[in-house]
This record gives sequence, structure tokens and C-alpha cells, in this order.
Amino acid sequence: EKLREYTPGAFQEQSTRFYERMGKYLHVSASETTGDTRQELARLGGIFDWLIASDRWHGGDRMMDVGSADGERILRPLMNSPQLQTHMPSSVYAVDRDPYSEPTDHGWTMIRKDFTDPNFATIIAEPVDVMMHTWSPICDLDSPDQKRALDNFNAVLKKGGILVLDIPAGYLEEMIAYKRAHGARTLGRITKTFRLADGSAVEKEFQIGEQYDIIGRAGMSGFRIMNLPDTANTVNGVPAFYETRAGNKRVTLVLEKISEPTTSLDQLALQIRQKPS
Repeated sequence: EKLREYTPGAFQEQSTRFYERMGKYLHVSASETTGDTRQELARLGGIFDWLIASDRWHGGDRMMDVGSADGERILRPLMNSPQLQTHMPSSVYAVDRDPYSEPTDHGWTMIRKDFTDPNFATIIAEPVDVMMHTWSPICDLDSPDQKRALDNFNAVLKKGGILVLDIPAGYLEEMIAYKRAHGARTLGRITKTFRLADGSAVEKEFQIGEQYDIIGRAGMSGFRIMNLPDTANTVNGVPAFYETRAGNKRVTLVLEKISEPTTSLDQLALQIRQKPS
């Protein structure tokens, strides 16, 4: 069967243009969009401590970083961490839609692919044990593409594999203002202004309340969330919600693949159409 062609939506195109302009600055500054690299690495270290202690990660397992850029922000320090130095993976993949060169030390394999592409599941021959998405691009997708991305993550993970999402936890002041303007409906888009190092400004749209959308869609895509505060948090020492040193609210979701996706894109589209505005 011929796989479908993929055309990204307008919202994703707008986000792509933003990252193309701001990517280097955001990488260096660890802004509201990227979070806080030092804290993210500490939290990932705690997650791998738990994975090792719970017999979910062993030397020789396979790992993937999706939306990795060149791999230097997260993969490089994580590969040098005590957790992975003592439990080295057999295969490491860094996946990004933009072209990056292979690392000179061959520490991982670079794969150029959009993680919402319907052909995403074909990028590797064997499923991975752990997958990470520790930037924010999944929050820049409209509902169908968000669901498609989560389905794709499911497709390349083994049964019982772990997906780690570190994403913005919403914007409280903007959520309150939006709710006042639109009544009970709290989902929508806001525009925030970021400044480059030279002082020039660039605007970017964000979806409000995106982590709640993703929590629901993760369940539709066959994942079980393991570290929400209102459930039994089995991930010792890594609560879901945290605040960066700059005061930004973020969430690290630890999800286990328990099944194939239970809701199709067509079913999701029907639910969205039926949702009251």
C-alpha cells in the first residue's frame, strides 16, 4: 500500500519559521520554549536511575531523541552521565526534521525526519526501549498532527517502552485572561514576543493548556502516564510538574506504551468537531 504524502499545517509552518530564526538563541538561553537544560538533564538522570532500578533499562538497550537538533544539548551530556556510562545503549538515534551532520565520534545515528510524517515508523528496523522529546515542538502542532506524532512515537517503541516528554505546562496568566474573555472554554492560542540577542523581536503563537490535550491524546495513542501527582507516582524523585530557574512552568511526562493506539485520527477529528465551542 502506498503511504500517504504529508503536508504540514499552517500552524506548524509558522512554528517552523520561528525555530529556524530563534533556534540558536533558544538553545543558548534555555528560554520559556526550551525550558532549562540543566534541570532537564537532572530530571532525565533521575528518570534513568528509576529505569535502571526498576529493571526497565539495561546495558545494550536502544534509545531515541526526537527533535534532537544536532544532539549536543541533551544527548551528548546524557551519554556522558553516570547512568549511561554504566549502562551503555547499543543503539542511539537522533531524529530531527532539519539536516545535521553525523557526530564525529559516531556517538549516535542522525536521522532526518519530521515526527508527524506518516512514514515515521519506517526509520528504524527494531523498536527502541526509551524515547525522549525534551523540547517543545509537539506543543506547536494542531490536534491531528499532535495525535499523529504520538501514534508515531508508539510505533517505534517496544511494548512496555518509555516515552519522556518535557514540555511547557501552560501559561497561567494567559489561561486566566483567555478564560475571562471566552467563558468556560480555556483552550486557545496566544502570541508571545521573544527577543534575539541583537534586541530584535519575533512573535510566536502557543496553544494554551497544551499539556492537558497531550495527556488525553497520549491515552488515545496507547500510553499510560506514570508520574502524575493525582495518581500513584512510580517514578521516584521526578514529579511531573516543575518550575525553571527563570520561573517558567513545565511538565515532564513519563509514559509507558501499553497498547497500540486506541483512537484513530478520524475518530479524534469527529470528537473535535463535536466539542462545544
